[in-house]
Amino acid sequence: MARTDGGRIRVEVTDPEAQALPVLLPATDDAEVGRGLALIDAVTVRWGVEQGVEKTVWCELAEEE
Repeated sequence: MARTDGGRIRVEVTDPEAQALPVLLPATDDAEVGRGLALIDAVTVRWGVEQGVEKTVWCELAEEE
């Protein structure tokens, strides 16, 4: 889902696997996994996780003027 609010674009992805929370870790040069959150962290204004029965990972991007 994506929506705009207050000059930001919010993107949310919901996953029914609520137990495994994402963790931002440094990836080695030859790692084949582990770069997703680093990418999100680099290009977004902020991001986070909402946990309930399901987990929702969200991020906010600044709208271009």
